[in-house]
Parts: sequence; structure tokens; C-alpha cells
Amino acid sequence: MSFTLAKGLTKIAPWQINNPHPNSPMEIIHLLDDFFYSLFPEIQKGDSGSLKEALLHFYRVGIYEPTVTVDDTLVRVVIDLDVMGPMNQDYKRIISLCEKGNFADAKILLLPLVHQFRTHSELHRLLGQIESELGNQEEAIHSLIDALRWDSKNTSALLMMGNIFLRFKKEPEIAMRYYNQALVVNPEDSLTANNIAATLMQMNQWEKAEEFLQKAEKSNPSFPNTHYGLGLLYEEKREFPKAFESFLTAVKVNPKRDELFKQSLHKLFGVAQTIVDSSLVEDVIAEYLRKMVEGQGTDIRIEKSESIPYSAKIEYAELYDRDYHLIRYQPHRPAVAHLVMHELAHLQFTVEAKKAHQYKLITSDEESKNLFKIQIASFTSRLAEKGVLAGGGRRIH
Repeated sequence: MSFTLAKGLTKIAPWQINNPHPNSPMEIIHLLDDFFYSLFPEIQKGDSGSLKEALLHFYRVGIYEPTVTVDDTLVRVVIDLDVMGPMNQDYKRIISLCEKGNFADAKILLLPLVHQFRTHSELHRLLGQIESELGNQEEAIHSLIDALRWDSKNTSALLMMGNIFLRFKKEPEIAMRYYNQALVVNPEDSLTANNIAATLMQMNQWEKAEEFLQKAEKSNPSFPNTHYGLGLLYEEKREFPKAFESFLTAVKVNPKRDELFKQSLHKLFGVAQTIVDSSLVEDVIAEYLRKMVEGQGTDIRIEKSESIPYSAKIEYAELYDRDYHLIRYQPHRPAVAHLVMHELAHLQFTVEAKKAHQYKLITSDEESKNLFKIQIASFTSRLAEKGVLAGGGRRIH
């Protein structure tokens, strides 16, 4: 199974840049751990001589010699130069080009800035993102490594490295190294937790993936990618009621109506059909019904009816002067359980609209109905000619 950028992961940040405070000496601190040695593979572990020599060489900026201090656990590099942010017209043009997808032109403008401001981690990160968009993944990795050498806490660079190794290199173990490092920098970051879960799912480590997705959900319950990821996970584990709830939430919290919204909706209907076709359907309806009653306080009844012209319909309590909502269905129609769930979902949306003070009740009398039928007579005639209304037609909500 696949959990790709388009479906569950989110691309790194918009086309923007974070500028350090100007006019301050630069200080870079690295922990002497495995991650540090992955950034500087030419350095021998435990060899302080080669370590110092390599860092003096890398961090030398023109006439500015770095000061490198090493102890048992970390290394500190100080460069006595002013860090100036590259906020100029070229930079603004680069961002504009990236937003329009003109990455090749953006790269031409960015390269001189990277050379001029080589101590600026975010410029290297931006170049890495552009290279990746252009399909140059090796060049992207080199730029992102430079970004992390200048700032090992650059979470955007860490996430992008993870995405490249997961998506293009198909090396989830290496991707995990960068995702985990991003989580060390920012333990509460829901995007990082989401990406880690995606990697674990590709490695078939479902229980661990669920832990990270639940962590991401707790950190940001309105992030649709997380709920989509949970839906995929529960679907893979054949926990279809949970998958249904997760995909439904992914749809509800996604106001963009984007590709993820479409995929979530597609999955929602697919899981619903799986539930309908299985022996779980009665249990699912009962549990959904219980939650609905608890959530809105009005009783809900479901009953068979041979007399209704539709496969299923809902009769709202306030329209029928009752103290309960009634869902009626024809027992001999196909997939009526799915339609009952459909009516329950309508009720849920109605209840939520009421709570948000956005509920509108529209009613009509016979005179209004007849006038409406006259107004759409030509349209219904064309539908009838095509056989669309044969057999009683369909109800439009």
C-alpha cells in the first residue's frame, strides 16, 4: 500500500524564507551524534583532529576564520561576521517564480544568492526544494545537507530530506532518520509526526504508525492529512468502522475541496460499501445511531416502510411535530443499509449546522410545489425521454 505526498504527506512549507537577525556573529552548535556524522561523512568518529580540520575548512567564509570548540558531546562553531538577510528584489522574484512553478528560472536567480550568502541555511533549503521540483534529487540532497550543516535545526530541510528518501529513493529507513531528527527539534509538530507515520506504514509497522498519527491528531485535530492517514491505517487493519469515521472526519475538516478531499471522499464511499457488503453493517449502524442520539439529545427511530416512494428517507422531528427523528426504508431495495447510513449522515450535518447557527429550514406548500413543477416542466420532460425518471425516479436532497 502507498501513502504518498499526494495522499497523505504534505509538501514542505510555502515558498518563503526565515531570515536570521542581522548584525550578529554566527554560532553553529552540533551534537556529536550519529546524525552529525551523517552530515559530515568525511569526519572519522572519535578523531578530534580530523573533525576540527574538516569544520575549519567547511565553515571558512572568505577572510573570516571560524573558531571551533569541541568537547565530548558537542561542537561549537563561531564565525565573527555579520549575518545579513538576502531580502532584495532578486529574492522576491525567486519566490514569485516558485509560486508560479517556474523553477528553472528561479534557480538561475537563486544560485548567485546562495554563493553570496552561503552561511544562510534557508537559501540552501530553498535551492534544495527547487532542485527536487525539477527532478534533480541528488542535487537537492546536496543542497539540503548544506542547509543542515549551517543549521541542524532547520525542520523544513529535515522534512524535505525525509520526503526525498521516502518518495524518490524508496529508502524509508533513511527517511526515518531525518523525520526523527525533526521531531527532536520540535516534538509537537503534527506534520513531522504525520510523515513519520507514513514511513512506518510503508515499513508495515502499523502499531507504531498509529501512535504517531494519534500524536499528530492530538497536536492538530483539524489537519485532514492525519485523519486520512488514520483511515488508510484502519482500512489496512480491516477495522472498517474506524476507517469510516476517519475518512469522514478528513472530509469534514478539509475546507479546501482539494485532491486530498476528493481522495478522502472516494475512500469514504469505498469503506461504506465494504461495511454494507459485510456482516458489520448492523453493528456499525447501531453504534453510529448511539453516538448520534448522545450528541444531539433527540431520539432517532428506524423502521421499515413499504409505502414510501424512495429506498430510504428521513423525517425530521420538527417537521412532523414529534419528539424523535424517523428514518424509514424499504426493506426489499438493494443496499438499504448504506442508504440508512446516508440519512443518518444528513441528520448529523443538520445537527452540526444547528450548533453553528447556520441551519436553514426550507418548506413549501402545494401551491409552491405546483409552481416549481411548472417551472421545470421542460427539464423533467427531457429527463423522462432519457428514462432517468423511469420507475419512480430518485429523490434529490
